[in-house]
Amino acid sequence: MFMFSLTVSRVRGNVLVAFLASLVLASEVAFTKTFGYALLDAVAVAFVSVATYLSLFSRNRFVSGAVWGAALASKLSTAYPFAGLVFARLSERRFREVLVEVLSATTIYVASFLGNLFCPGGGPAVFFQHLLFVPDYMVSRHSLSIYKSVHGLLATLLKIDIWRSAHPVNVTITPGTEVSVQLPAGPVGMEVEVYPWLSGFLLPASVALITYALLRFRNLSRDVRVVTVLTVLSYVNVLHGPIFWYFTLPTYYLALLAGAMLSRKALTVLAVANVVSLLVVYFLGIRY
Repeated sequence: MFMFSLTVSRVRGNVLVAFLASLVLASEVAFTKTFGYALLDAVAVAFVSVATYLSLFSRNRFVSGAVWGAALASKLSTAYPFAGLVFARLSERRFREVLVEVLSATTIYVASFLGNLFCPGGGPAVFFQHLLFVPDYMVSRHSLSIYKSVHGLLATLLKIDIWRSAHPVNVTITPGTEVSVQLPAGPVGMEVEVYPWLSGFLLPASVALITYALLRFRNLSRDVRVVTVLTVLSYVNVLHGPIFWYFTLPTYYLALLAGAMLSRKALTVLAVANVVSLLVVYFLGIRY
C-alpha cells in the first residue's frame, strides 16, 4: 500500500489524492481478500507495485526489469501488465529500454528455477522441464475462453454470476454386473449467484473508468498514459473467470488509474461509497 500511495503521489503531486486513492484500494474486498490467504497473488502485487514505480520514475532499467522478473516468477498473470509496459515503451520508440528491461526480467525469471539444478533428483532435464511446465500449466488450466470471460465480467461488473443448472444424475449400482443410470425428466434451468461480500464500486465502474481514460489518452501526461496501458492489459485477468484472486491485479491498477486521473471530489465520493459498502457488509455479517 505504501508503494501504491507513493506512486499516486508522484503522478499527481498531491498527498491528499494519494490518500483517497489508497482508501479506495484498501476498501475494495476484491483486493484485500487476497491477503487473508496464502496465495502467490499477494506476493506478485508487492513486486508489481515496486516494479511499476521504478518503471515510471527510475532511470535504472536493469533494476526495474529485475523486479518485474521477480513478479513474473511469483505469478505469471503479471505478464499482462508487463506486456503493457513493453507496449508503452515501444510506442514511444524507447527500444533500448525495452531490451534492457525484458532481458533483465527474463534473467531473474529463469534464475528462479535454478534450484532445480542442485536439488536432490534435480539436474538440467528437471530445470528445463519445470521451466516449460509453468507456462504450459497456465495455458492449459487458466486459458481464456468466451465462457470464462462472460462469467468473469458478470462477477466484475454486476457482482453476480449466472450458471446453467441441470437435474442431478442418479446412478444405481446393484450387486453383480448391473448398472443403471436414471436421468429424471425436466427442463434445464438458470441459477443466479449473488456476491454481496464483494463490496466496493471500483470494479463495477471499471469499464467507464477505462473508457474515460482511453478517450482522453492523447491529452494525458506520459505517466498516466503508461498507467492506462498497464491497467487495460491487467484487466485481461478478469476474463479468466469469476475467482476473486483473478481480480487482485486489475483492482490494483484500476485504483492507480483512478488516483492518477480522477478529480479529488470524484475520488472522495468513491472512497466514501466504498467504505460505507464495506461497513454494511461487515455489520450484516456477510462473510467474505
